[in-house]
Amino acid sequence: DPAVAMIELCDENGLLARQKHWGQMVSPYREEMLRRWNFWLRSQYRSAAQLDQAWAGPDGQPGLANFENLDEGTVALPGISPQMASIEARAADVRRFAASLHRDYFVQMRDFLHAAGIKAPLTAVTDTEYPADLFAVATELDFIGANYYFAHPIIKDDQPAEVLAYFDAQSPLRARGPDTAIRRVCGPRVVGKPLVIREWNVCWPNQHRAAGLVEAADYAAMHDVDGMILFTYDCRPGPHKLSYFDVSADPTRWGLVALAGEVFRIGAPELGAPYIVAFSEQDVYECRDETMVDSVYEAGVAAQVFNWFPGCGPRATCRVYLRANAREIASQILPQLGFTGPEGLRSSEISRSGAHDPMSFAAETVQGIAGNLANSPAKATEDWQVESATEGGAVVWCSLDGEVPAASRRWVIKMVSSGTNTSQQTREHYVTENEHIHALLQAGAGPVVTGGQASRVPTTVSLADNEIVRVYQNKGSWELAQDGDEWFFYTDTPNIRFELPSLPEAVSLRVVTEVESSSRIVIQPILYPDDALLVRITVPKGAERADER
Repeated sequence: DPAVAMIELCDENGLLARQKHWGQMVSPYREEMLRRWNFWLRSQYRSAAQLDQAWAGPDGQPGLANFENLDEGTVALPGISPQMASIEARAADVRRFAASLHRDYFVQMRDFLHAAGIKAPLTAVTDTEYPADLFAVATELDFIGANYYFAHPIIKDDQPAEVLAYFDAQSPLRARGPDTAIRRVCGPRVVGKPLVIREWNVCWPNQHRAAGLVEAADYAAMHDVDGMILFTYDCRPGPHKLSYFDVSADPTRWGLVALAGEVFRIGAPELGAPYIVAFSEQDVYECRDETMVDSVYEAGVAAQVFNWFPGCGPRATCRVYLRANAREIASQILPQLGFTGPEGLRSSEISRSGAHDPMSFAAETVQGIAGNLANSPAKATEDWQVESATEGGAVVWCSLDGEVPAASRRWVIKMVSSGTNTSQQTREHYVTENEHIHALLQAGAGPVVTGGQASRVPTTVSLADNEIVRVYQNKGSWELAQDGDEWFFYTDTPNIRFELPSLPEAVSLRVVTEVESSSRIVIQPILYPDDALLVRITVPKGAERADER
């Protein structure tokens, strides 16, 4: 079917992702798991004595308990067997075993689908925080599928009755730890494998969704991610209100997604020489959960980052981070990488230098700034400047004719800030260095409120050293588009004033409402009517534009 872009063999599942639930495995799968575990151990170790020695404790504790016998197939499996010796000692082998089952499953499904004529690329979404899981997918399937969620709702069995969910309330631009965009984009990248962030969102009720949306798109563009699928747009009829994942009623997410898509599509300036994070086979199975989102991947703020696993082809680089065992056998690993320079990043002490709030981004035909706009620098980029009193949001300019800012005659600028449901209620729960956890007490209902209000201090946008627009509004959402000699403006906050400094003081204004449209000559700044769907501005015949004087 040409409409099928890709196929996933499983979705957020697998033996490592569900290892805590192995004890719930029912018969006959429980017995089959134990049988395969012992069969796999016999394929890895020549004798029970060798296995006992491999799992022995540092102080001579035996690796196998008295009741465990490799030849009889009674070696216990953590998570399924009720008791055993040396649980920690056999953890790496448990990961090897689980990954081997995954690879067997992937190969069988891949070959079956190919024999049936399936040509769509294949992946499996397991637990990409485990090197063993990521390695299995990268070895046997066509591409890597991964997720990124910021402020994903947290629902606990023992939470108070009045709490609907907990969530991280901080700006993603200031966040630290494993759930940041840079770690989730760089962590699953593997040399020679396409990457799709096949499920992602910056979740309500976090109030920094606009900044997070643009940040994720920008980092994905910087790191040449092959696809991003925003989850989700709910088409079902129902109340027009905000919810955790549905973006359809959200001015800060759906209102910005087309421009964020252009940020992702057009891409960012090429980064310098990549960092390679190299794993030996031992590292693959001895590194634990969250290895693939540790601080090493924050190097991606300034350079492309790839993981290199045994079997990957060479990837010429002059900067390498070697995982623990790879460092011990560097003389074997580095030639396989195509290593070309002095080794860098010897330890995992890597972090971003302070918050990047606001963040700015620029390509030839799309530019913007996101985060705390009130802290915006005098010049966000070479061609782009924003001054605003709005503390949180995003402003994006995009060329619609493919021209650079100084030459474009068809473009759009959009600003979004925040959005809440009517009667929505939250409260602070606790704050740590990496988390600002709040509790959602009342979800509220429509209509969605953006907090827009008239302001004496305008948001001013300049492009190629020319002031384009001044909007006397704080928060809320507004949009300005130029199409040759016509300008179109919309805001969700009626009765605010705006002006286009490049046009003469007197302009022609056409107001479009649900009932009619009418034109008249007005003097700037222009008052946006409370019944307008949008307004069109043109220069009266014979008048002179400021940028033509």
